[in-house]
Amino acid sequence: MKAAVSSLAEQLLRGAERHPSYETLRERLHDAEPRAATPVRGIVGSAGALFLAALARSVARPFAVIAPDLDRAEAWRDDLEFLLGPGSVVSLPPLDVVPWSAQFATGPVRDDRILAMLRLGDPDPPVAILPALSLYRLTPTPDRVRSRAVTLTQGAELDPEVLMRALVTAGYRSVSEVGEMGEVSRRGGLLDVFAPGMTHPARVEFDGDQVASIRTFDVTTQRSVGPLTTARLAPAREILFDRDRCRLGVRPSDRLTV
Repeated sequence: MKAAVSSLAEQLLRGAERHPSYETLRERLHDAEPRAATPVRGIVGSAGALFLAALARSVARPFAVIAPDLDRAEAWRDDLEFLLGPGSVVSLPPLDVVPWSAQFATGPVRDDRILAMLRLGDPDPPVAILPALSLYRLTPTPDRVRSRAVTLTQGAELDPEVLMRALVTAGYRSVSEVGEMGEVSRRGGLLDVFAPGMTHPARVEFDGDQVASIRTFDVTTQRSVGPLTTARLAPAREILFDRDRCRLGVRPSDRLTV
């Protein structure tokens, strides 16, 4: 079934590439300035996603879709994931809180936003789907989010209490048992953490102040999935102030890397 879907998507993309206007549009995008607008008229329904998918795999530049509402954003995401594959599309959902309030966004929304910002910093970024509501509030650049990551390496010298404090400061929720992205738990010399972008959470075992081992595990069975030599733990919130980094003994210009 998966092969049939992939074959159908490829046939649709090749059909779009044979359209008389496709090559003209591709050349205009290739020659345009990075931030220049290229107006396109006469495309309705899912044809827009079809042409965008065809262009995204042939024109070396980032693409983003600004949708007027959440329903249209979901439709664009579904169409593009069908045509390009789920790994080639990210969605930046709006914060599900009242503007200028003291409320916090729900966990799934925070995780999706952080994951999207991380993916948009890739050398070959995916197509971004942006509901219009996502634009009313400023967001940090992907590079800024990535610079706040903690990189753990087996054998590194690090006080587990310092790591725990750093992760909580970076937005992780301290829990008794890790079950969702953005959570961290410590039991003696074991620290479990589920960072944005991870398929499985990581269990870091300390021998005193040294990282003895890092391995992923299944949240349901708690059984080990496989060993890791390095784990990159992205922040679990969008904003990390410089004064928070200073409390951890890290200068604002430094990367928090161990």
